Amino acid sequence: MPRTKRQLPGGPVLYTKEGIRVVTRVIIDEERCKGCELCMSFCPRGAIAMSSRFNSRGHHPATLVAEEKCNSCGICAIMCPDVAIEVYR
Repeated sequence: MPRTKRQLPGGPVLYTKEGIRVVTRVIIDEERCKGCELCMSFCPRGAIAMSSRFNSRGHHPATLVAEEKCNSCGICAIMCPDVAIEVYR
């Protein structure tokens, strides 16, 4: 199924064969992240992974790797002890 993404003022939009779906907006402050992996462990859809690069604090930060899987449940933001994740619906 072909998909394309486009950035709009309200956030990214995913166009699929079935129609239009507004993609979630998850912002991860990679400099604030200490790489504890709690967000990745608790994400029910496996949308978060740890980056292979280091941030300025010497940690591998979390990154959203599967935006299409994310449903903005907010569990990642709740679990983050460093308040490095914001979820907008």
